[in-house]
Amino acid sequence: MKRQLWQIVTWTICGAIGLSAVDASTGNQLGSMVTQNENIKTEVNFYPKSLIISSGDGQGENYVSPPSPLLIFYGGFRDENTQIVKNLKEKIEKIYTESPKMKYLAVEYYPWDKYTQSINYIQNHLKNHPNSPIVLVGHSYGGDTAYVVARSLGAKVQLLVTLDPVGKSGIDNKKDCSSDYPSSSNRRTQSQIECEQAKKQRSKPSNVVNWVNIWVTGAGTGSDVIAQIGEPWNKQKNADQDIPLANVPHSEALKMYIEVNDRVFRALETISSDSSEPKLGCQATVDKVLQEIRSKGVRRAYIFRLSRGTANEGRTGNPTNRTDELSIALSPFNETYTNRDPKSDNIINNIMSSGVLMKSWADRIVVNCSNTAIVSFGLDKSDLVVYYYIQSDGKTKEMECVSYMQTPPLRWGEEFGPYC
Repeated sequence: MKRQLWQIVTWTICGAIGLSAVDASTGNQLGSMVTQNENIKTEVNFYPKSLIISSGDGQGENYVSPPSPLLIFYGGFRDENTQIVKNLKEKIEKIYTESPKMKYLAVEYYPWDKYTQSINYIQNHLKNHPNSPIVLVGHSYGGDTAYVVARSLGAKVQLLVTLDPVGKSGIDNKKDCSSDYPSSSNRRTQSQIECEQAKKQRSKPSNVVNWVNIWVTGAGTGSDVIAQIGEPWNKQKNADQDIPLANVPHSEALKMYIEVNDRVFRALETISSDSSEPKLGCQATVDKVLQEIRSKGVRRAYIFRLSRGTANEGRTGNPTNRTDELSIALSPFNETYTNRDPKSDNIINNIMSSGVLMKSWADRIVVNCSNTAIVSFGLDKSDLVVYYYIQSDGKTKEMECVSYMQTPPLRWGEEFGPYC
């Protein structure tokens, strides 16, 4: 009885002091509390150390994000106005993201002169999503940028696509072709033409798995004239696949992309399927459950308490060696407890009435938090708490309410109190 009364009191006290913060990704209000001798990652800067949920083996578990394939498009000169590549990006993103194989796909767009920003973005993406396939597609000056980015990254690029690239990056500036001009004529000799073509050949970056270069002969349009001024790359013999397209205007990036669409899709889906998604760690699992609770309309959802080594206190019959308890609070209040949201209240009542839903969350937590024996869900500033106990099969079972007159210790899974 003492243990249950202590829990009720602490639920109410913590609700009153209102330790809370704002989730930067969702805008939802959060709150957290931590017991002594427990490692937990909190959402507030109240405690002096950065804490992580314990995995039960003495080491903290960090968040392990699933691979997120990244597709980046680079527009050419004045693409912010013509939006040739920007429109292409939007069309492809809409098509690709409808595929179940692309549910983690990220698609970005950068103008040709934003290569530094794009490199920073890719590096941050890989930190958050290790082992994600990277595909870079650039048109015109954007093709030149995509090449520079790929060469500068260091990280593996699954596929580099240059669509009628224009620019001077990667050429052999040391090669002098002037001696190939005959002294008595300004006409270019065959050897001079070959020298200039050889000078334009780019080497394939060592970190690029596949490079496809597409170049067009043009159709006499204004965009073709501009491309000639910008120095087109044309044929690239070091590319894994070099595709010439006859009578296609330089501005027709979509027609060029069609030639590589299947190849791009295959490169992106190599690590996108569910079978390759890594198992989430303990912290990541709890974070995801909290996010799901908030997404249902709960105003605040937070880790109320994580207690180490207390699961067997006042109980007998734990079928496992686990000893930790994790309590999650669902709150309809704002962070200062000056306002209560009726809609959130109704949603929380529905959740607290759904044993199936809460059990599914509890099961996911105990699967990935190897020392957690009890998971509970409680309505903030109330006595309503539902406990789920680990069973011998690794799943959880909802508590069984017994009479107040029951003599301690309770059997594993039994509870009594105002919440029964």
